[in-house]
This record gives sequence, structure tokens and C-alpha cells, in this order.
Amino acid sequence: MSNYIKEILDALELYFVYIYPGFVTIYIYKFITAKKFKYNKESVLISLIVSYIYIIVYRFFIGYSVNCFFAKDFIYILLASIVLPIVWLRIYRSKLFEALLRWLKINSSVEDNVWDYIRYRTDKQETITLKIFLDDKSVMY
Repeated sequence: MSNYIKEILDALELYFVYIYPGFVTIYIYKFITAKKFKYNKESVLISLIVSYIYIIVYRFFIGYSVNCFFAKDFIYILLASIVLPIVWLRIYRSKLFEALLRWLKINSSVEDNVWDYIRYRTDKQETITLKIFLDDKSVMY
């Protein structure tokens, strides 16, 4: 019975290392970008990939494997999974990142749709006019 409990605790530890940091990262990023988080097979796979990247980078700097992690290592990875999506969003929406894209000749917006672009990329003093023409020529919004 004690071996069974030990196996369950080991499995939970692996779950915490290999799924939870990526899940937290994706959830926080979706939350701060006001997008809906869908929990499905794809989100689990992406959280595995993100968590594994965290582990590879952490192992590169620390020098030991997941089997030798201490409690502080789990806390560091959890803190990274909370802080990094916030930092990434700040970089992603910065004017410097937009200038970098233009310098690399990438003529694309990093925003998902035109409304996000209007909200985050235009000056606050600018006014934006949008004309919508319907099939009925007499109606214009």
C-alpha cells in the first residue's frame, strides 16, 4: 500500500513539472489578453511543450535533472510560468517589437484582429473613422 501511495505522489510530482507550468502560462496569457481558454487535447499538448521548454532552460542554468528537483525548483518554475506571459505580452505590444518586425521586413500585425490593432497600436489622439456599406446603398453606418 505504501508503494502505491509513493507511486501516486511521484506521478503528481511529474504532473506538476510537465503539465502545470505550461497550463498556468497559457491560462494567464489568455486571461490578460481577454481571450477564452479552452481546455482540450490541444491545450494539454501545448502546456506539455511549454513546460518542457521551461525544464530544458531551467536544467541548462541549474545543471541537474527533474528527478533531483527540490521544492524551491518547483517554486521557481511556477513563478516563471506566472511572470513570463506577462513579460512576453509587454514585449509583444511594445513599439520596439513593432519596429523590429518592420526592420525584419515582416509586414504583419501581431494583433489578432483589427479591433485589437486599433486599441493597442494607434495613438490616443488619433481618431479612426470606419465606414460600413451594406447591400442597401441608401444605408451607411
